[in-house]
Amino acid sequence: MRLRLARHFILALFFTTFAFPVFAEVQKANAPLKKVENVDLAKAILKPKPYQVALPRDPFKPLYGKSSLLPLEEQETETMPDFKVVGIMSKEGAPLAILETPPKGNTVLLREGTKIEKYTVKKIEPKKVILEKGDKTFILQIKEGK
Repeated sequence: MRLRLARHFILALFFTTFAFPVFAEVQKANAPLKKVENVDLAKAILKPKPYQVALPRDPFKPLYGKSSLLPLEEQETETMPDFKVVGIMSKEGAPLAILETPPKGNTVLLREGTKIEKYTVKKIEPKKVILEKGDKTFILQIKEGK
């Protein structure tokens, strides 16, 4: 008798916690949809207009004084040199770099401290050459697998 009563209790607990809420959700899903009374609100929700921001001033301009930044077309843009590292070797303990220069593809043999165009060879390492132009440093890597 006690076992039967425990089974009934467990079944009742299961249905009240798991099954009946699921049935209630199914009934809500099958219920007829309510009529939309405000069509403009529905359109605004389904197809929102892009948000426009109107700022009173340019947020990147300084508040006082002149900008220390030049316009982009007036700035001197510094790009990586077009040199290609063909190889690196050592002669009598001094590292040497073999670079290919654009546009003709001339091959040049350089030591540390040598100048090529506006660049100075600062350091030659086993896999890279470090060039310097003014206060900027450029690292040229050997292209592997070609």
